[in-house]
Amino acid sequence: MGARVEAFVREVVVPYEKDPRRDHHGAPTDELVMEMREKARAAGVLTPHIRDDGSHLTQRETAYVLIKSGLSPLGPLACNTFAPDEGNMYLIGHVG
Repeated sequence: MGARVEAFVREVVVPYEKDPRRDHHGAPTDELVMEMREKARAAGVLTPHIRDDGSHLTQRETAYVLIKSGLSPLGPLACNTFAPDEGNMYLIGHVG
């Protein structure tokens, strides 16, 4: 999964770093984030640390995926791997 996330971030997300759709603080607009997430969903890398059956990758596998999604500052937003939601999803999966 990490290799797929890395390829997605490098090929699809990195070009968005130059996209002018930013708010007054310089953060990407909701429109931009949703566009990237649609592409991540189509590529099978949206929330990649959660398996289709709702189970989670191991902590080591998750760390690898998070590293790969962080190759761009927009990667965690595109792949839905940003804090604190990633950790919350992990806890809900194990405790909830």
